[in-house]
Amino acid sequence: MKALILSADNFEDQELFYPLNRLMEEGTIVKVASMKKGTIVGEHGYSVNVDMTFDGV
Repeated sequence: MKALILSADNFEDQELFYPLNRLMEEGTIVKVASMKKGTIVGEHGYSVNVDMTFDGV
């Protein structure tokens, strides 16, 4: 199974990491898309790598 999470800089950390981690625990391949490639940072300083841009989706 595959999933795509859409997010941007200054995301609410729990709103991204909770579903990301739960999906990965179940063996789902999870990709993160954002406005730019690289890394995005949440409100509390946690970061996540971006796999693709919105245009690439």
